[in-house]
Amino acid sequence: MGTVKVFMQAPARLIRTAIADEQCAGRSAIRELLASERDVEIVGEYHNAHSAAAGLGARRPDLLFLDAGIRRESGLTLLAGITRFKPATIFVAEHADHALQAFDLDAIDCLLKPFEGERFRRSVERARRHIAGGPAAAATTPCRLAVKSRGKIHIIQLNDIDWLETAGNYVRIHVAGTAHLYRDSLRNFEPRLDAARFVRIHRSVIVNIDRVTHLEPSFRGEHVVTLQDRTRLAMTPPYKERMEAIVGRF
Repeated sequence: MGTVKVFMQAPARLIRTAIADEQCAGRSAIRELLASERDVEIVGEYHNAHSAAAGLGARRPDLLFLDAGIRRESGLTLLAGITRFKPATIFVAEHADHALQAFDLDAIDCLLKPFEGERFRRSVERARRHIAGGPAAAATTPCRLAVKSRGKIHIIQLNDIDWLETAGNYVRIHVAGTAHLYRDSLRNFEPRLDAARFVRIHRSVIVNIDRVTHLEPSFRGEHVVTLQDRTRLAMTPPYKERMEAIVGRF
């Protein structure tokens, strides 16, 4: 019997990636997690802001993992000072306090230490989509949705959505007190939404952070999320980190 050879197709384009973290252990953790991403090539590692500024200017990576507390200068200051080019940036932080500033500087995500593999992979996938699309794709990303309801076709602005929930084989979309059913899974629908505005608080619920008025501690680490229309929704512990990345630690 002959030998069957399997050839793995190389990625069409490698994502040139840099890591700027003051801790050797931090750089090592990111490097190890990136090892399973076949389309990622690490082109530089830096332990302080001075070396990072020089290296980034020379290598011009597509993607940057940036420690918010990097020595000799804050990571936020470093990112704000990069004017010649803007790599897709994922902030890595000890505390959630830097998250809002990070998103103000157009960072695509903020990872709070310690982070696990699945959370890391979602962040890399977000970066991958961002890099593949580029500015032109971002400008043409659909911001509206056509939904059939009661014999009419309703045009919904995505940013006007208050919250969404799983409803069998549909997504129930809540807008200004009205619910619409859209045939899709919540998982497939989520990438359409602005990641800086919409946050998953439960495996079956996503909310628009602009509609949240307050959070209340519940039991077993859960919180009750109250919206402007007084809707009360449960936020389970696995999704607390993402909420903190947007609003700060609580």
